Amino acid sequence: ITRKEQNISATKVNANQRKIRTAWQKTIDGILETASLIADANETLTTQEWNLLVQDLPFGDSVRSMMMSIGKSNRFNKQSIRKRLPPNYNIIYEYYQLEDDQWDMAVSDGIVDTDVSTAAVRKWKDTIKYGKKKTSKRPSTHSVGRNFYATIPMLDKLPTDAKERVDELLE
Repeated sequence: ITRKEQNISATKVNANQRKIRTAWQKTIDGILETASLIADANETLTTQEWNLLVQDLPFGDSVRSMMMSIGKSNRFNKQSIRKRLPPNYNIIYEYYQLEDDQWDMAVSDGIVDTDVSTAAVRKWKDTIKYGKKKTSKRPSTHSVGRNFYATIPMLDKLPTDAKERVDELLE
């Protein structure tokens, strides 16, 4: 490959990187703008107008509720934070739910990142909420089959024969 071909290839790669970054940021801006518009509408519309509005939104009550909460927050207004947000309203809502000191810790710990998963954020939140232990004091819920869930106490606190029975059931 010649020097000229390398330069042409690098130029094409750079152009595509810019386009992808721009589209990615539009997604974040779109989520935050939608959230802001919903929060503003909730504040300015009458109850009757609000009820008419929500009947024809492209999402249901749970997404609307999350968006409204996100839209009422000032936490995501800084451009330096927006650049670190993933394009996922579920994760942004997880960030919204943090206390201010937890939010600051999430930013410094790198949990606020474009490539973080919802599961990773929730695991981090549980670590903060329940201490630095790997397991929480809450019972675990495991799916045994489609639409059937069982809550079982922490296995370490069960007698050996009960632990074995639980293992059999989970298998």
